[in-house]
Amino acid sequence: MQDEFSATKPGPGAPNNPLAWHEAAGYTGAMDKGAHLLCPVRIGRMTVARNLFLAPMHEHTHLALRLLCRRQGAALAWTEMVTPEDLLAPPSAEELRLHPESARPGALWRKAENILRTTPEDRPLGVQLLPLEPGPTADAVAMLAARGTADLVDLNFACPSERVVASGRGGGMLRNPKTAAHIVAAAVAAGGKTQVEPSRGGSPNPPRERLGDGREDPARAAGTETRRAELRCGTGRMPVTLKMRLGFSQTAAAREQALGLAREAAGIGIAGLALHARAVDQGYGGRADWAAIAEWTEALAPLPVFGSGDLRFPEAVLAMLRETGCAGASIARGALGAPWIFRQTIDLAARGSYEPATLRERRETVLAHFAGLAEQYGERAAVKFMHRFATYYAKGFVGAAAARAAFQSVRTPEAFREAVEKWFAGD
Repeated sequence: MQDEFSATKPGPGAPNNPLAWHEAAGYTGAMDKGAHLLCPVRIGRMTVARNLFLAPMHEHTHLALRLLCRRQGAALAWTEMVTPEDLLAPPSAEELRLHPESARPGALWRKAENILRTTPEDRPLGVQLLPLEPGPTADAVAMLAARGTADLVDLNFACPSERVVASGRGGGMLRNPKTAAHIVAAAVAAGGKTQVEPSRGGSPNPPRERLGDGREDPARAAGTETRRAELRCGTGRMPVTLKMRLGFSQTAAAREQALGLAREAAGIGIAGLALHARAVDQGYGGRADWAAIAEWTEALAPLPVFGSGDLRFPEAVLAMLRETGCAGASIARGALGAPWIFRQTIDLAARGSYEPATLRERRETVLAHFAGLAEQYGERAAVKFMHRFATYYAKGFVGAAAARAAFQSVRTPEAFREAVEKWFAGD
């Protein structure tokens, strides 16, 4: 996809706030429509072409979905989460019996191989770890750095699943900030972090202006300059980022503890932080607290903070960027059944409007999604995967409930394709 950043990008010394990127790129589009909100962003030593990301989602962000979202404009994508222990596990005896090719030197457990499967089009790519202890986490980061499989590693301190939290992982880690900090330190060290001060020209990712008239808040600017002298951004060969929530619970003490952990991680040398603006105990209920994203963005500057939560429509994505001043948007459930949310957000920012997905686009996208899953897992397994994914695509049009029921009932590849042709016919 051609975009306003593909022809010319600012050099390494250019400031990294959105307006500066656009000026350096010679872009003169309709800034008032929100085009200034979409820009390249630096994460550690790498520059991502656009600050719209596909967030990691367990059992969802397979290679097939990542590629669909990239073709619609997602500039960075993440694998689904995997524990360091699973990532490092060798093939089992049963797996070697069923899949003799797994006996090759350096082979991983088949689940890990599938999670890490990628293509040249699928870059830059982040791998999300679900850690519990520093040692295995460091080993997993070192392995990923050595294999060249990924460009980034993310540590999940956010997953609200009851099973995950009960194990102490994911959002459960927010109840144990000391161990969490040790894990961060081990991961950053394994990634080969080199600490560097922000350049005199300013923070690599300064917070966006949030005053209605475009003026910079003097008090905020002064505080940011102080933090620029105090904080450093990780620029190792394998940048490490965090995925966090506002706290384990919604209490003020829990929220302050989580922000304290984020500050400590920034000092250790993480390269970025994705913040889902809910507490762990909220799950996905209630409204995301975008005001907290603004608070964290300011408190952690110059560390880039990427906002997440309630980004279901293009209008919400731009509103969150505008209201919080964060460095980018990490889109999760809003991309399920709607990978075109990235294209629509880009169009909305550039032109002030976007085209809805047609039935033909839905049909072609569902079939492409199925084909990608079938190539990796086989057609029978792809049908099972699509029981879930097809229901996401079957939303927002007349007959959607019947379509979802039909997709849940199919058992063969042929029946699946027939259902797609029936329910997404038209255009």
